[in-house]
Amino acid sequence: MSIYDFVEKYFVLLKTFQGWSLIVFGFIAGLMLYQAIHRSELSELQLKRERLDAISQQQNLTGEELSKPQIKFLRKLISYQEVNDLTKVVIGKDGIIFDDKQGKPTGINVISDFLEKDPNIFVKEDLEKLIYSIPEKYLKFIPETRFGAPYVIRFNEPAKEIVDKR
Repeated sequence: MSIYDFVEKYFVLLKTFQGWSLIVFGFIAGLMLYQAIHRSELSELQLKRERLDAISQQQNLTGEELSKPQIKFLRKLISYQEVNDLTKVVIGKDGIIFDDKQGKPTGINVISDFLEKDPNIFVKEDLEKLIYSIPEKYLKFIPETRFGAPYVIRFNEPAKEIVDKR
């Protein structure tokens, strides 16, 4: 069957009630599938957030005390964000910063440049623990869903005050 035969045969179906009902049914089924897929992602993100909150509580972070790696991370983040005049910083799971303006990853790796550790040895979960262990008083998490870049963050003013003091 050529493409012309296909178009002629199925274009006739669009003139019938059955053809349109099939299209509407397909559209509704597609919407339901899309919603089902994203609902599971949201619940997965909520579970991850709860798990990281539990880790943060285990470490006894009251919000007023920050560890040296947290302060170091905040200092570099504030510097990077202010120098590049950004409202938010998008960081991938591997530590690479994504440039929203150009729509591509930058050459800056948070693990090697901010934390001064070897990205090949540094465990990715440790980056996750570090970022989520910083209280929201200092680090704002922007709720954006990004494939491969789960950390969309910006610093809050109290973070700048803490970093300036130390």
